[in-house]
Amino acid sequence: MTAQNAACDAPETVVTSFDPPTEWDGACSNASAIAAGKQCGGKACVESLTIGPMQAVDVGCEVEEEQILTGTSDVPRWGLTVIGCEGFPEGGEVGCGSASKCAPAPVPPPEFRICVYQEGDVPCEGESYTDRLVIYTGYDDKRTCTDCTCSPEVVGSLCTATASIYSDAMCQTPLISGYPISSLQEVCLPLTPPGQALGSKALSDVKYHPGTCQPIDGESTGEVERLRPSTICCRP
Repeated sequence: MTAQNAACDAPETVVTSFDPPTEWDGACSNASAIAAGKQCGGKACVESLTIGPMQAVDVGCEVEEEQILTGTSDVPRWGLTVIGCEGFPEGGEVGCGSASKCAPAPVPPPEFRICVYQEGDVPCEGESYTDRLVIYTGYDDKRTCTDCTCSPEVVGSLCTATASIYSDAMCQTPLISGYPISSLQEVCLPLTPPGQALGSKALSDVKYHPGTCQPIDGESTGEVERLRPSTICCRP
């Protein structure tokens, strides 16, 4: 707060501090009092009073925990589905060794192939079944996201209060009562007649109006691990 020895819109003035104490909480204060009739540059020091903008002290934002909806696209899906049919000769496995199986090898129906199958991720052996395909019957979804955060910058916050100025040191005799101020801009108030004492000041209805922060998305981590592989080897 500063007193001027001229009107609010005067181009040149002599200013006198009427500042409150550091870290003022708005309680009645007679700090920097200006006596009645005090002269500045040959004129009364007090003809107008400028109250600077309040200072909004932002403490940042906190993430509001909300339920995250998971769409069907988040569920792992297989890119290829395999259907296998197993068959044997009508007369049984005649002609096969004890460690072998016999099956007819006719021309397969459309979109089918003649293949052999073994659990595990193994190579294809021999010269007849060389087209290799590894399939899986399960998965372990290890995907997750890091926490969402808020940007450190707060936008749109605002402080408001009502200011009162008194001629005495105990906030009893008001010169200006309940004038609205904020952190948006300073205000200048004329004091008539000039030369009045500025003895004390107080704030009431001090309020902080929170602003907003920009959200910072989390990052995806992990992957889907395929489980229980089996190997299919088919004729070319």
